[in-house]
Amino acid sequence: MFNFNLKKGAVFGIDARIALVLISIASFAIAYNKQSINESKRLKEVTFNILEIEDALMAEYKKNYHDSVLFTTNYSSLSTAQKQEILGGKSHLFKDPWGNEWAIYAFLSDPGFYKALGEDIQPACFAIISAGPDGYDKVSRDYSSGVYDYDGCSMGDVLATYPANFSQQFDDLFYKFTTVGFEIELNKNVNERLDEIKTSLVAYARAEKLNRISHCNELDQASANLDSTCDLDSSGVYEQSELDNANYFPKSTLDLSGAVYANTATYNPTVATDMENMLYLIGLPKAYAYDNANRVLYYNSNDTAVTAPEYIASMYYKK
Repeated sequence: MFNFNLKKGAVFGIDARIALVLISIASFAIAYNKQSINESKRLKEVTFNILEIEDALMAEYKKNYHDSVLFTTNYSSLSTAQKQEILGGKSHLFKDPWGNEWAIYAFLSDPGFYKALGEDIQPACFAIISAGPDGYDKVSRDYSSGVYDYDGCSMGDVLATYPANFSQQFDDLFYKFTTVGFEIELNKNVNERLDEIKTSLVAYARAEKLNRISHCNELDQASANLDSTCDLDSSGVYEQSELDNANYFPKSTLDLSGAVYANTATYNPTVATDMENMLYLIGLPKAYAYDNANRVLYYNSNDTAVTAPEYIASMYYKK
C-alpha cells in the first residue's frame, strides 16, 4: 500500500492600482492643483513610480519569499547593489521625482496567525513613503531596523512630531499593500501541484511493483535467485514476499529506517536537481521541483520510518 502525508505549504490590474494610488494622494493633488506644469508631471510620475516599486517588491518577494533582505534590513540601509537588484536595475526608482530617497518598509506576519479560505497564510505588508515636494517627512520613518511586526503596517502612528510653529503642508505620500492575494493563489497552486505529484508517485510505485513481481515470477527459480532485482535481501533465494514488503517509492535520503527499496537510486531533498530528477523519473516536469515562491520540493519516501508496508511518503515546499 502506498499513502501520503501532504504537508501543504502553502493582483490588482493596472487600472485598479492606479486608482488606489490616486486616492491615497488625492489630498496632495488638490493642494497642488495650481502649481506648475513641472509639478503636475512629477505628480503623475510619482504615481507610476509607486506602481513600479510595488511590482519590483512583489518580484523580490516571489523570488526570496520570507528570506528577503527587506525583512531584516530597512531599504535605506541597503547597498546600491541591493537596491539595484530589488528594483530590477531601474535606477530611476532610487529616489522620488523630487530627488528624495524613498522609505520602503517590509512587515512580515507571524506563522500560524492568519488564515484565508480555511488555510494558513503568512502574508507580508509593504509601505512605500515619499517626503513629497518639500522633502520634509510628516510621515514618520522612525521604524527601527530588524524584523517588523505585521500589525505595524496599519500605519496607525505614522505622523512625525513637529515644533509648534511648523508651517509646512502635509504633502507626504505613502502607499501600502499586502501579499494576501499572492498567498491565497500560492496555496491554491501548491495544493494542486502536490496532488499531481502524489498521484504520479502512487501510479509509479504501483506500476513498479506489478512489473517487478511479474518479471521475477516469470523467471525460473534458479534465474530469479541470481537476479538482484528479485532477490532483494541478497540471500541467494528469491521469494515474492521480498517484493511484497519493499518500498517502491523513489528513495529519499531522509529515510534512515533500513526499509528495503525496490530501486536503490537515492534523491536528496536538499539538492534541487535531485528533486528535478525524481520528478522526471515519475513523468512530471522538472519545474515542479519549485513552487511560485521559488521554494524547493522537500520529499520523504518513508515519513513514518517503517520497514514494511504501509509506506507513507510526505512532501511540501520549503526554502
